[in-house]
Amino acid sequence: LPRFLDLFDFFCEKVITALGGVWHPEHFNCAYCGKNVVEEFFYEHDGAPYCTECHLSLFAPKCAFCGEAIVDRCLEAMGYFWHPDHFFCQGCHTPFVDNATAHEHQSKVFCS
Repeated sequence: LPRFLDLFDFFCEKVITALGGVWHPEHFNCAYCGKNVVEEFFYEHDGAPYCTECHLSLFAPKCAFCGEAIVDRCLEAMGYFWHPDHFFCQGCHTPFVDNATAHEHQSKVFCS
């Protein structure tokens, strides 16, 4: 009888089905920091789960102005990524409508 109970526990154990596999809940952790992500939103990268914080710091594009991860809308101009409200002339602070009038000088963006 004890052997039967061991098998019963094994087959009745809770599991997580995600990312093309089956996981014990205690093993469904962020691939970078090890934080358990069973009860929260997670991202997938190369088949592994990542918590929001690690995914943003490791894989999200970074704003050329502030260096922070870009979560929502993103502009790509002059070979860099920008938060939309951070793409402005760093001399006069006028927002750029497009990147046609933007010029780079010493890793900063200026209007003509």
